[in-house]
Amino acid sequence: MATWGNKSNNELLQSLDKLFKEGTYSDLTITCGNDEYKVHKAIICPRSSFFAKACDGLFQEGNTGVVSLPDDDPQAVRLMMHYFYHLDYPRQREVKHGFLNKSQSTNPKSDVVTNPGSTSGKTSNKTPKSAYSVPPHQGFEVPNLTIHARLYALAEKYDVQGLKALALEKFKEEARIQWDSDDFIRAAEEAYTSTVDRDRGMRDAVVEAIREHSVVLDKESMQNVVRRFDLCFDLMMRFRDLIGRGYRF
Repeated sequence: MATWGNKSNNELLQSLDKLFKEGTYSDLTITCGNDEYKVHKAIICPRSSFFAKACDGLFQEGNTGVVSLPDDDPQAVRLMMHYFYHLDYPRQREVKHGFLNKSQSTNPKSDVVTNPGSTSGKTSNKTPKSAYSVPPHQGFEVPNLTIHARLYALAEKYDVQGLKALALEKFKEEARIQWDSDDFIRAAEEAYTSTVDRDRGMRDAVVEAIREHSVVLDKESMQNVVRRFDLCFDLMMRFRDLIGRGYRF
């Protein structure tokens, strides 16, 4: 019985992967930067209230069949599109830092970057392994902490709650290893500039990583981030809570 269930699940995932890669039967186009995605309302809309409203005619995009995301990071959007069809997103071998606009390259090297119906012709359709196919203790070639933080914020913006939870889980797992990397510091800044105060998930993950590895505060670049954002207050309250419970440093 379990074998048949696994076979059925694999068949479903393979069919979704094919739809994603080929864009067959697409009834919606999503653009970001130089990238164009031929996607399917039946797959996208149930997972995102934003896209559901856009396709239900509440926005002008419902009439044109094209949704443009000009203000978002193309790398993060590409991974969000991948998630819609695979319930996961692949590790990136290159992380784009800083603001991206249409004049910049938006095609990072990655283990897999699929672009359904893409007109750019620059993306790979290689079928991915699990984003965490390498055991955590072996480490990560290139830290993806900033990417996880960006995807967390993007998922909140477009109400893709499954992706938001996944990005947070991946961040926590990788932060256990990459807390001493420059990418962790960039991710901390990303978390505190792309989320609101009441959204505690990613912010608390950053605070907890620093609590567990407070030596990272010796870095001047980390100190600069702490000074500029609410991270300073959050750390103070976290350490106060621990002291109140008898924790000794």
